[in-house]
Amino acid sequence: LSSLVSTSHLTPRYISRKCLPLVKKLINHEHGWVFTDAVDPVELNIPDYFNIVKHPMDLTLVSKKLGDGAYHDVASFESDTKLVFDNAILFNGEDSQMAGIAKEMMEVFTADLQNAWKGE
Repeated sequence: LSSLVSTSHLTPRYISRKCLPLVKKLINHEHGWVFTDAVDPVELNIPDYFNIVKHPMDLTLVSKKLGDGAYHDVASFESDTKLVFDNAILFNGEDSQMAGIAKEMMEVFTADLQNAWKGE
């Protein structure tokens, strides 16, 4: 995908059209609900969340950024989406059940992203 970063025909609108279905698929995945909304440390009683996770990201925010045309290259979209899952692994620990779910979701995303851009 790195070769797509400098491809001039990739406008934010085009990236949104190609990538929004990938985010929707993640949100609709059986475990997608875990990653859909921003983590609320008060509601979840995890006051140290922001001490550990320095760059919070969630699928709703990725979707909003796509809709707002914030992504000017696929790499930025990919980075933000993977950050959602990397944060879950970082906070919960590499061997946690949540990390296993995050890794599964990341595999789904990686495969779907590659398929979406085949032939581009």
